[in-house]
Amino acid sequence: MALVIIRQDGRIKLWKEALLAQQPDLEVYSYLENHPKDEIEMALVWKHPDGSLADYPNLKLIASSGAG
Repeated sequence: MALVIIRQDGRIKLWKEALLAQQPDLEVYSYLENHPKDEIEMALVWKHPDGSLADYPNLKLIASSGAG
């Protein structure tokens, strides 16, 4: 299972580190780095660019990391 983080607030690295601290074997990618888009099943987003989720054909879960 692979996860992509899509945010535009400079906190991708913090989220990636926090997720890997809890589950080291999780495949976590920033949307800004080269990654296997067809393997992504989860997206953690906050203020993601319009249309950015369309690149992931096997996406099963979208979670917003914002409140409100």
